[in-house]
Amino acid sequence: MEQLDVVELLAEIAGVEADHAWPAGTEGVVLELWKDSALVEISSDDGETLDMIDVPLDQAKVIWVAKDHPSPAAIDDISVRAADTRARRG
Repeated sequence: MEQLDVVELLAEIAGVEADHAWPAGTEGVVLELWKDSALVEISSDDGETLDMIDVPLDQAKVIWVAKDHPSPAAIDDISVRAADTRARRG
């Protein structure tokens, strides 16, 4: 588990900003990682932050690894380099 990975909660976790607990199966993004827990952001489908919760590491599993996916900036850079290469080849 690393920063920006997406995790799924394996157990119910009490909300901090929300007035309810987040059930097992809830997905969120790791913002900070500590020895025994992670700060996980729970967001709406529109990207609005709903809550940020402290999740024990043994109560979450990684379902999407951020480092396996290039950032939008990296994608733009790759597209620019590909266009430059095509232009030079004629």
